[in-house]
Amino acid sequence: MRAQISIEAIIAVSLSILIFLGFFIFYINNNGAIKNSSQILKIRDECFKISNAIQSAVTLGDGYTTTLITNSTINFQEGTIFVSYNGKDTACSYRGDVFQGSFTGSLSIENRNNIITIKNV
Repeated sequence: MRAQISIEAIIAVSLSILIFLGFFIFYINNNGAIKNSSQILKIRDECFKISNAIQSAVTLGDGYTTTLITNSTINFQEGTIFVSYNGKDTACSYRGDVFQGSFTGSLSIENRNNIITIKNV
């Protein structure tokens, strides 16, 4: 009788360890994907932040100025903003006339005579 209880206890502990290992392996496999998604969402959020700043400059009119600080490389091309950081890229759109260019670091976005200018500060 004691041997049967010991064997059942060993089986129960073994099954618990196997279940734990299964969850741990699942976590390890998905952890990289979760970190990758987190980085892409941060870059996308930065893209929308810049797009919203341009939209504010267009909406609020002549004389509007704002400064943004970024660690990413920002490229403007015909209505699309491309944001690159650590080999990851994303794109979003903006409305307004912005000259094409590439920027990084601290950006100044201003509306002068209803022309949006972006420059490094």
